[in-house]
Amino acid sequence: MTIEIRELDPLLPQTVATLLPVFQAGCAVDSPTLPLPNEGFLNFTIGARVGRRRVCLVAFDDGEPVGYGCQTHDYVANKNSLFGDLWVLPERRAELTGPLVEAFKAYARD
Repeated sequence: MTIEIRELDPLLPQTVATLLPVFQAGCAVDSPTLPLPNEGFLNFTIGARVGRRRVCLVAFDDGEPVGYGCQTHDYVANKNSLFGDLWVLPERRAELTGPLVEAFKAYARD
């Protein structure tokens, strides 16, 4: 296992394609009665917002995405507010949630 966490631009089309399998796997476990989200829905949730900067931090294991979080910084209405969402493959949550949260905190401090 070689975990690498790096930033991806949520505006790039390949970012949605990279994140979609992780998002769908998490939704299938967390919300099994709902339909699986598609690329359009994921693009809507991670896409650009007026007055807000979005960034996605993605955990890769040997080049494969295994978890991600997208962080939002509202730089107009509430400059001190950061929020986001975190999705990790269900079978990898115990080992990856902590490192992704720490990466979010480090990014926020910068």
